[in-house]
Amino acid sequence: MYFEAAKASCTLPKKFWYEKFRNNQIEQIQS
Repeated sequence: MYFEAAKASCTLPKKFWYEKFRNNQIEQIQS
């Protein structure tokens, strides 16, 4: 249980930053 929670809290920010980074890349290409 604890391990799963730790894994989730570790992968969630990674996905968040990946989405943020990808959006920034798209904005740079369009501008």
